[in-house]
Amino acid sequence: MTSHLRALRYRAFSIDLLVTTAVTGALVIGEFVEAGVVAFLFVVGSWLEARTLERTRRSVSDLLDIAPEKADVIPDGRTITGEPVPAEKSEGDLVYAGTMAADGFLTVRADSVGSRTAFSRIYTPGIIVASLIALLITRDIHVALRSS
Repeated sequence: MTSHLRALRYRAFSIDLLVTTAVTGALVIGEFVEAGVVAFLFVVGSWLEARTLERTRRSVSDLLDIAPEKADVIPDGRTITGEPVPAEKSEGDLVYAGTMAADGFLTVRADSVGSRTAFSRIYTPGIIVASLIALLITRDIHVALRSS
């Protein structure tokens, strides 16, 4: 089973599902060049993502080599949680993406990545719902596909 069908089956909306929907929709309405452009841009984006991820891993590894063994850290997650002051965190405490270490070194484990993040669970279905609403209002598949 392909990744976009698996994503649809398990309601794990991802960029694969969006791209597949966009390409299929473009092919249905006869916009073959647009379908090709979307597919090409997706492939280029995936390549850039893989390249960037590898460079990031290398950089993080280099930073870990020079990091201290232990440090006291006060994470600043106010931009995400709305807390009035930085909160002190201990081992095992939950921190969110975008949390900044006010001082020292912080090691975190990502429990949710990619399609399991809060952003992905909101954004991707939102795009699909917006397209369906545009289709229901206009009864024009061209408008619905362009709204996404």
